[in-house]
Amino acid sequence: MTLIISSSYLITCSSDDDDDPIVIKDKIIGEWQLTAEYLNDIPLPLDDCELQMTIAFFENETYAERDFEYDEDQNECQSLPVKNGTWENLGDSMYFISDIGIESLEFRFSGNTMTGFYSETIEGITLEIKVVFTKIN
Repeated sequence: MTLIISSSYLITCSSDDDDDPIVIKDKIIGEWQLTAEYLNDIPLPLDDCELQMTIAFFENETYAERDFEYDEDQNECQSLPVKNGTWENLGDSMYFISDIGIESLEFRFSGNTMTGFYSETIEGITLEIKVVFTKIN
């Protein structure tokens, strides 16, 4: 069996049988931690708790998002309930992520960085949002 690794894709081939399936791992699969957010290309200030946010995308097209918020009474970051949902690769760098209220997001991948792009229109004003994640696992 021959093993070929090419830019976060895993492809296996068998020289004995050309009918074996080729397995390609979607670039989104893995655990990602929030690095930065932008609104209309202006960086948004994120506190230490917000920067602990992670989202893990699994091969079975499900995800688990873990968010944190600062608890003034405890004087520490508190983990919020994990959000679970599904994801789908729509092609052309577009993804559907359930339970976020956005029809589709564009994700671009570069090394261990994933950048998501989407826009929202609120009261006639279109907002361009960019969210940057770093792969941690």
